[in-house]
Order: sequence, then C-alpha cells, then structure tokens
Amino acid sequence: MKLTDIIRQNREQILANWQGMIFETYSDKASSFMASGKDKFSNPVGFAIKESTTLIFDQLLDGVDLEKLKPAIDNIVRIRSVQEFSSSEATLFIFLLKQCIQKALETQDFGKDIYFELNEIYSTIDKISLMAFDIYVECREMIFEIKANSVRMRSYKLLERAISPADQEPKGEERDD
Repeated sequence: MKLTDIIRQNREQILANWQGMIFETYSDKASSFMASGKDKFSNPVGFAIKESTTLIFDQLLDGVDLEKLKPAIDNIVRIRSVQEFSSSEATLFIFLLKQCIQKALETQDFGKDIYFELNEIYSTIDKISLMAFDIYVECREMIFEIKANSVRMRSYKLLERAISPADQEPKGEERDD
C-alpha cells in the first residue's frame, strides 16, 4: 500500500487536526468561533481556512500543481498578513500539516521504502511553505504601499489647508495693483 493511500484513509482526522491547530493560533474566543462556523458569510475566516486547507491537502495527495494551489494559499496568507502575525506565524499553518500527518502515521508500521515517499511529501510541503512566504511578503508590501499613499494624501491635504484663503487670489477676479 502506498503512503498516499494511507494518508487518504486518515484524511478527515488529519484535516480536522490541521484546521484545529491553525485555529489555535488565534485567541481562545476567535478559535472556537472559527472552528464552529461553516457559513462563509457569518464566519468568513473560518470558512476560508477550512476550504483552503481541504484544497491544499487534496492537491498534496493528487500530485501538486503549485499554480493551482496558489489561490488557496493566498486565501489564508492574505487573511493572516493583515492580522497581528509575524511572517513566521502567518506561514506556520503549512508546517503544521507535517505534524498532523506524522501524528496520523505514528501508529502505522512501515517498511523502509515508505520513508522515501514521506520525504517527497514533506519536500512538497516545504515548497508550499516557501510559496506562502512569498505571498505573505507581497501582501505586506501592498499594505505598506497603501499606508504610504494614505500618509501622502494626508500630508497633501494638510498642506492645502495650511495655505490660508487670504494668501490666495480670489478666483475669477483680477486684482488691480
């Protein structure tokens, strides 16, 4: 039996553990709320995490096309990049998958050949995590750009207000000096 088949047999357990570990990176109140909701309108963050992790997991077992995974990774990273997470905390969710797979497999007895396949899966998870980090950096750059533009606009408006109406010539009237 192939390792991916064994992991597929434990799919629901691995996904539940992985999603639970991601939710635990939030406060207790937020964590329980996100874990309980299934509606994308009343619980958009929890829904996005559940939907995206399911897609990432299934793609991992079906032969990963990183470009197909990018929207799912982007979905989670974009949320975490605007929250109070550092770059390592924001992208940690990918590495948590390794722990969940390991936990599901620890009761299994494998031959030595299975470790090659496990190494391939872990290597793919590492590649996914690098993509997540790249997405995180892009999101943070956009946030900083938005903030910089906001500061520029405020500065421009302050400068406009600083020029008093008395210093400006009335519009439409010519002065006879």
